[in-house]
Amino acid sequence: MNKSLQYLLISIATFIFGYIFLKTAYFSSQESPFTKEIVLIVLGTIVTIAITSALLNKQSEVELEKEQRVKIFDSKSDLYFDLS
Repeated sequence: MNKSLQYLLISIATFIFGYIFLKTAYFSSQESPFTKEIVLIVLGTIVTIAITSALLNKQSEVELEKEQRVKIFDSKSDLYFDLS
């Protein structure tokens, strides 16, 4: 099995179990509004971390592709000047 697929499956499973746990904690804290707010803060933090992680991963992919294109261009340029 591919490593990225394994990480994706682990992430999905963690997200599902975490969602179920936090949803249960949210509805069981009906008596105390402070506890409910803490659960909502945790949810917001998790969502912020997930979005930031996704953005950083995509930015890293774009930067790597850019570096590869620059190296290919340099190779083509060197070859052109060697042939000239």
